[in-house]
Amino acid sequence: RLPVLGLPVPMVVLAAPAARFASSRGTAAGLPNSGCYAGTHQAAWSQNAAATASCTKSSLKAASVKEELRRPGIGAATPPVPPPAARSLVFSAQQFKCRHCHQKISEVSGAQGQAMLDLHEQTCLRNPSNLLKCEHCSQTFVTAYGRDGKPTHDGRARLEQHMRVCPSNPDNQFACEHCTQRFPNRFDAAGRLQRDGRALLEEHLLRCVQSPANNPRCEHCRVRTFPVRFDGSGALISDGWARLRKHELVCPQSPANTFTCKHCGRRHQNLFNEEGHLRADGEARCREHMGICPKNPANINSCEHCSFNAPNRYDQDGQLVYSGLSELAKHVRVCPKNPDNIFSCSFCSQNFTNGYAIDGRLVCDGKSRLEAHLKTCRHVPTNSNTCEYCGRRFADIYGTAGLKASGRQQLEGHLLTCTLAPCRSQSGDPTVQREVRELNRMVAELAGEPGRMKSFLRAQQLRWHPDKTSEPIAVATEVFRIVQHHWETFNK
Repeated sequence: RLPVLGLPVPMVVLAAPAARFASSRGTAAGLPNSGCYAGTHQAAWSQNAAATASCTKSSLKAASVKEELRRPGIGAATPPVPPPAARSLVFSAQQFKCRHCHQKISEVSGAQGQAMLDLHEQTCLRNPSNLLKCEHCSQTFVTAYGRDGKPTHDGRARLEQHMRVCPSNPDNQFACEHCTQRFPNRFDAAGRLQRDGRALLEEHLLRCVQSPANNPRCEHCRVRTFPVRFDGSGALISDGWARLRKHELVCPQSPANTFTCKHCGRRHQNLFNEEGHLRADGEARCREHMGICPKNPANINSCEHCSFNAPNRYDQDGQLVYSGLSELAKHVRVCPKNPDNIFSCSFCSQNFTNGYAIDGRLVCDGKSRLEAHLKTCRHVPTNSNTCEYCGRRFADIYGTAGLKASGRQQLEGHLLTCTLAPCRSQSGDPTVQREVRELNRMVAELAGEPGRMKSFLRAQQLRWHPDKTSEPIAVATEVFRIVQHHWETFNK
């Protein structure tokens, strides 16, 4: 009941007819068919709303008559005006409207109107907490309430029961991993399992035509497949495993039927006829081939000086048609790397090789070329004339006509002018320079006459000896040193 505040408060309670209430609440409002007694819930709510409206209307009517009698000037033309305190308790109809279905509950202010709104929102069929939807399919379950606000139908319990038997639940779906066939669980109305999808799947896997277990393949040739087939009753009608074992015995790619030459890698296989009998012995053919294989070291004759190989040749019957030994002997005789065909200068390391024609004739004698080279090699001591003071070398020079310039003569001329030789005077006296030049000139002229050279040098020693000469001591000493050097050279 609403409290009487001592002033007439005009209130209107909207107690809608059953048809209007049903149009705004039940399945007519667009809710899916949940099968959860929506009609019973709507009737209960209509009765509660009608009773509440009737009680509230009678209480308000008695309170307003009593207040009218107490007011002065009853029956006057001016209608009574409620005080501000009473006007503050009058609320708009929009305040008590359901936020789920937008239905007007009451225009009564105060705690009773709020209680009516809370009760309605708790039991509203459009309240999301009362609408439970299966996460696997589109079926919805509603929680319904009675007049006392207690639930009469538990939607959550029915949802859990439904999800256990829902055909769209992945736990009730079993699919073959090899083909597209599926085996769902089937339940009766009471929730009892009538068809076990897992058992059907395991039975199907044993007979699935796309299962690798029912399509064995030869691991050697990887081409042929031997399928295992069953009839409708599950009886075996084609044993692929038995046929595979029989095939592996005669498979040409099997290691037991393949024999490979270890020298050239050529393969020889056992061949069988349709009955499985051996038609060609691959092992015997492999042994026969290895005896005549051109890459067999026993059939290859190699030169020990170079990389030349002379293999033996065989015909199809295994008969020797070409011997590599004879060809190797011919090659060794003319091999340019054979030490017998190489002649080296021991002074300059230059090599002279014998040259042969295609028919084996010697066309270039390396030994004779070496002998000619030794006569002209500048590294030969006999052909090398070196100054013992400055280290300069004077080699014999040869032309097409023979010797053109003698290295010995060039060396003797050099010794007379060598700045590091003892026969060269370091004095700046013009007299000493003149006497030394004349002395060296005479020594050069008498180089081929030892008798005259000896007499000439003895005479010069007596002339320029410091104790016996009348020349200045400084000049005599320098010239006598040069004479003594020529004397020692002559005696050597």
